[in-house]
Amino acid sequence: MTFTVLGYTYSIYGILTVIALFIILILISISDIRTQKISLFYVLAVFALGIVSIWTIPGIKLYERFIGMVCVSVPLFLINFLVNKFKRKSSATDKAHPDSADSGNAYSDNANDNIKVFGGGDIKLLAAAGFMLGWKGIIVAFMLAMLTGGVFAIFLYFSKKKKKTDVFAFAPFLAMGIAVSITANMGTRFINWIIMMVKTIADAMVI
Repeated sequence: MTFTVLGYTYSIYGILTVIALFIILILISISDIRTQKISLFYVLAVFALGIVSIWTIPGIKLYERFIGMVCVSVPLFLINFLVNKFKRKSSATDKAHPDSADSGNAYSDNANDNIKVFGGGDIKLLAAAGFMLGWKGIIVAFMLAMLTGGVFAIFLYFSKKKKKTDVFAFAPFLAMGIAVSITANMGTRFINWIIMMVKTIADAMVI
């Protein structure tokens, strides 16, 4: 038995896989809103569904899944690493010049704290979901999350509900992006459409 959603055909097992993913994404969103953390159990559950989807949602090649695991998560991890490295360097400079106008408790009290531009749970979720969606799907999911999350952050800032330095739960936006991307394989179809458009423009320029 198969079902067609927005022109994409799912088997009954594919539908069940997507429903299970949606449930986990809802639980992840609730957890992040309440605790600002994403349980490793939920991340592993998403990864397990990714393995199952090899058979229930075919069409994404295995190498695309492995690329999907790292193409977004690894750059975000490196961003966190570089930001913290810069912070530790700045902290060391302030300690070496205690009379500097910029030195003070801000660095000395928090010198050992890690700054996380992106939460570790968010990065792990992107890696797990990347295996399920493939590199095309996870890129679209992340783009949607950044777009909607950015709009939400701007709204909070101008409504005075959050300061510029405050943080908010990003997992709900990631969950939304992942859900949209996997529905009818929209992420892969969107990237394929962009590639086709670029090739068409390139061919027209050559002619």
